[in-house]
Amino acid sequence: SERGQYALSLAMNVTDAAQWQSVLASLGHRITFKAALAYSFSGSFFGVFGPSSLGVDVYRAAQMRRLGISTEIAVRAVVTTRLMAFVSLLAVIATGLPIAFALNLTLRDQILLCCTFLAGLTALFAILLLDPIRRNFSILRRVTIAEKLADISKDLRRAVTSKRHAATSLFLATATHVLRLSTFAALAWAFHTWVGFWPLYALIPISLLVAMIPVTIGSWGVREISVIYFLGWAGVGAAAALSMSVAFGILRLVMAFFGGAVWVVAGSHHYTLQVADKSE
Repeated sequence: SERGQYALSLAMNVTDAAQWQSVLASLGHRITFKAALAYSFSGSFFGVFGPSSLGVDVYRAAQMRRLGISTEIAVRAVVTTRLMAFVSLLAVIATGLPIAFALNLTLRDQILLCCTFLAGLTALFAILLLDPIRRNFSILRRVTIAEKLADISKDLRRAVTSKRHAATSLFLATATHVLRLSTFAALAWAFHTWVGFWPLYALIPISLLVAMIPVTIGSWGVREISVIYFLGWAGVGAAAALSMSVAFGILRLVMAFFGGAVWVVAGSHHYTLQVADKSE
């Protein structure tokens, strides 16, 4: 139902806020859940103005900067949170691969699916290895950009290996992905598109991975093309897949307007957080 779709969209903001809180904790920062919700809902408003989720990340970093937190710490916290969600997305895609291969894909489609997944996995491992590579090559320690990227690599390794917070962060990120899949399932049911949940579980995450390419505002266009292409493997017609993707985008816009209202009402004190080091 329409109410169910909105409820799922709201739930995504809640799990996103909880993940933001958990990842910050793994980096030594502290934020209340109420403040994390303010970041999540307000950020959704700015998310519709930037490529992929870049608008959300820029907003979070800018809000932290307004609180007097250094740009470096703000950017590292935001990027690490996004990368933890990326780790979870790759895990979801990996568990969905056997389901996708059971759809009687052509050899070309199988190769494309594997190459897309491996491209994401390669990018992740490259990020994780940046810090060890910098430490082993002295010349890189004198390159500022290499040092900054290595710091992000170090933060991601810290978040992924945190005994207290890693499992929680990844669980919450996965919950957000599953809620997103459930939203697509609800939209498929609303449009009388009889595709099961498991084909959606196998194909929507890979579609959204492709849609992360930051070339359009709010991923419009890229998301639609990827959803049409990959859901076609499950026998979903182009018109139905397009309707689902557009409706999903409209749901995001509705949540963005709600987030805009939160942004207008909330004051600076609603975003307060404590970081491990506020030095410039």
